[in-house]
Amino acid sequence: MPKILFFFLLFFSQNSFANELEGTYLPDPNYVTYNTIDGLSNSIVTAITQDLNGIMWFGTEEGLNRFDGNKFVTYRYAGSKNNALSGIRITALHIDKFNNLWIGTASGGLNLYRRETDDFLNFSIKNSRLTDNSITTIVSDDDHVWIGTTKGLNKLSLKTNEITLVELLTKKNKTNSTLSISALIKTAKDTLWVGTKSGLLKYNFINNTNDFFTKENSKLSSNLVTNLYFDSNNDLWVATEFGLNKFTLNCSCFKAYLSIPNNKNTIPNNFVIAITESKDGTLWIGTNRGTATYIPMIIENTLFSNKSVDF
Repeated sequence: MPKILFFFLLFFSQNSFANELEGTYLPDPNYVTYNTIDGLSNSIVTAITQDLNGIMWFGTEEGLNRFDGNKFVTYRYAGSKNNALSGIRITALHIDKFNNLWIGTASGGLNLYRRETDDFLNFSIKNSRLTDNSITTIVSDDDHVWIGTTKGLNKLSLKTNEITLVELLTKKNKTNSTLSISALIKTAKDTLWVGTKSGLLKYNFINNTNDFFTKENSKLSSNLVTNLYFDSNNDLWVATEFGLNKFTLNCSCFKAYLSIPNNKNTIPNNFVIAITESKDGTLWIGTNRGTATYIPMIIENTLFSNKSVDF
């Protein structure tokens, strides 16, 4: 099946926002809007992914949705029913190298979708060693699925489906197994970056060691990490509740980018939520007051171009 590419815009119906945008955009036939009338289980979309067959998957506030380009198939929470979706609100979706779909929920634990039987294998604190039923983020490598929760980092073996807790060092010779994990990204064969509400960790999962970065021991602008992105220049971007940070691997150093009021050459707001990169190398930064673009330069003379919206 050919790959399906969708662009989804989320609009908040607030008068000030509508006034800001009025007259600036024209209808575009390339955009198609889908909502509950079309079969989507809920209009608040919380997670999106595409599997290796080209099928789109959408997590929402009320269930999971499969879309083949023509129609939606919905999966909803079914209480204590076995092999059904175990949670109401979907928080994370991830496709591993075997084309398995992993689903994280806000309170029902982890689910593995089984295509052969069109049902789910459930993992929770009751039937596994999962440390918490609130899943925040999911990534994978060749051998494991890494599961971020509000009470620690978990590792699931793709061979056995066994889950274990990952002990992370946050102080000298002291582990913290209850870190609230907010973001995960794998950047090398042996490296997993772990964003938390207490700082950033660089975890080597081969030798089981980690470095812990905070605003107290580095130039990280805030300890509350909201997102992570690794760009084509081998720089790690760390989004936080107070500023955007670039971590350069060569020097293991941070540079923080903060918002300056009424300055269009800075990020529009310090609460950074999302980061991605377009094919031309431009970084796009989403905040809770608008977006900014950043074009890396050979000489470090960074200028942001932003579009902010006041609510």
